[in-house]
Amino acid sequence: MPEVGLGYCSSGLDGVSRTHVFKAMMHKIDHPERFLPVSKVSVRPAVGPAAFEGALWRSMQYDGPGPLHGQTVVEHIYADGVEGEIRFVGLDAKGSEGPLEIVNTLLRNPLRIEYYQRDRVTLQRVSWAAPVASAADAIEATLRLAQAAERQAADASDFGLRA
Repeated sequence: MPEVGLGYCSSGLDGVSRTHVFKAMMHKIDHPERFLPVSKVSVRPAVGPAAFEGALWRSMQYDGPGPLHGQTVVEHIYADGVEGEIRFVGLDAKGSEGPLEIVNTLLRNPLRIEYYQRDRVTLQRVSWAAPVASAADAIEATLRLAQAAERQAADASDFGLRA
């Protein structure tokens, strides 16, 4: 099964705005089950030093293929809308942040989404054993959500009411 390795980048995202794509990426923080094969999701504000940086704490069980299958993933999540970057930093059993982070970044010219893993100190990319199909599926789900938001925003008859 092919792995993400040093990164996976989508092709150009046509017909959607940067704003709608990043909002869809942010949606993945609270609702990862819509993008990834996970269950038992819990999200809350982080505590300690991470809280001062605006991090969220998240726990979820990974149900997909790959080295994390069946494991509970606990992490801090940092989002930077200006940079278009969301960082997922794994926590150990004591709640300390690990040395690596998964980065979801929104690139420009052309608009694309890239996923990769890097060392938090050196910022050097590190090979990531996650299945490339999972990354591609998550990006596709993000694009579908952004496209739906784009259609809703363009619909002059939509006044924000929901049934």
